[in-house]
Amino acid sequence: MRTRCRRIFLALALFLALFTHAWADDVSPMLSPAALQADGRLLRETLQALHPGLYRYNSPSQIEAHFQQLQARFRTSQSVAQAYLAFAAFTAQVKCSNTGPDFDNQPDHVRHAVLEAPRLPFYFRWLNERMVITRSFNPELPIGTQVLRLDGVPVEQILQALLPLVSADGNNEAQRFSGLEVQGRRPVEAFDVYWPLRFPLEGRQLQLSVLKPNASRIQQIKLPLQAFADRTAIRQADNNPLARWQLRFPNPRIALLQMPSWAVGDWDWRGFLQQSFQKLAEKQVSELVIDLRGNEGGADAVGDSLLGYLMDQSPLPKPMLDKVRYQQVPALLRPHLETADPSFYRWNTVPDADADGLFALFNGQTATNPLTLLAPGFRGRVVLLVDGSNRAASFQFAQRVRELRRGLLFGRPTGGNLRGSNDGAFMYLRLPGSGIEIDIPLVAHFSTKPEAEAGLLPDVTINTTPAQIAAGRDSEWEMLWRWLGR
Repeated sequence: MRTRCRRIFLALALFLALFTHAWADDVSPMLSPAALQADGRLLRETLQALHPGLYRYNSPSQIEAHFQQLQARFRTSQSVAQAYLAFAAFTAQVKCSNTGPDFDNQPDHVRHAVLEAPRLPFYFRWLNERMVITRSFNPELPIGTQVLRLDGVPVEQILQALLPLVSADGNNEAQRFSGLEVQGRRPVEAFDVYWPLRFPLEGRQLQLSVLKPNASRIQQIKLPLQAFADRTAIRQADNNPLARWQLRFPNPRIALLQMPSWAVGDWDWRGFLQQSFQKLAEKQVSELVIDLRGNEGGADAVGDSLLGYLMDQSPLPKPMLDKVRYQQVPALLRPHLETADPSFYRWNTVPDADADGLFALFNGQTATNPLTLLAPGFRGRVVLLVDGSNRAASFQFAQRVRELRRGLLFGRPTGGNLRGSNDGAFMYLRLPGSGIEIDIPLVAHFSTKPEAEAGLLPDVTINTTPAQIAAGRDSEWEMLWRWLGR
């Protein structure tokens, strides 16, 4: 783990040193050094004034060194794409998965320059450092194909170049790897943005070196890329929460609840859960598997509701303390900030900052209200299927299930971090020189007891092979099924 982390940040140093690379076909006007350095100073002032987790994984001197490195890059003119990558690389060093240039709220000129490049004609997972196709949009590339090179560049080299751009909670390597998979989880995914910027595309054709399932030799294939509009249409057709949350009964005593996202929107998810647990009671199910793979979080209330059905008594509140960095947003910053809730401009805190310059919120213990128990409750065995995408609400739910000894975790190491996260409230900083928008979380959750600087390791780790993907087999579910039947 330590060796891999060193490789990531050595790659970051090389990445910044070689930033003069032409990133993309960016026809927007070049941004001047004066405008860029003014943006850099504004970002520094805003993070230092508002971000409660700025020094969670970095010392003040380390953060200052990162700022100086960013400003040194801005001594020359940059395209919008170059500036975007510079800000992504800098904010990734904060080691907070909720901090950085957002994919969803950028202005038109940034979106066109950065977010709308053609896509690979497939979805894929990283198995260690191997790119394996999980869904193909071209018949030349069957599922389970291993992609070895993209336009002549080894995929391992691409991976190492992009890892320093991906934000994660602390040094969570599993979360970074998961963040560079393309699985259709979001309207725009990190690899789709950073790969064409870091390795510019020449035309709309792509040369691939691939090893197809059951093949004995590597093949060279030239295929068209997938247009951004075509990928968007596929993603929109797939994105129906009602269809994605499913309750199935593989056999009379086992229920499988699939929950690939908790970004629930305005549909009646509470009603779905109530009906689901009613069915568990009617069928007298003894085993419940909750499949959280691909679930990057969303509404905390979903996890609270699940626990309400799973627990037979209300547990003690989780020992976390909520803190903020400011009591009131400085007036000079307000013209550059937007937020969904004006109350975030002024917090109700204790009078004095602690030794780290943070203010505890009044009633800052999270989950101070007792958990609401819901009926009909489920008292059978619970297993969670987890992976590196789990962070924020889905990670916190898995963490709570383990702490309460209410279930087992199967699958792969999670994202998130046991020491806490920064989320729950946000400011959106618009940098005036470049127009780039940066997300800044405002509330930090700190564990009140010593914790490892890591995500959750599953009770049973399950690895997948390209052959299993090619055969359409779900190795994690298969092993869990065998375990349940023992």
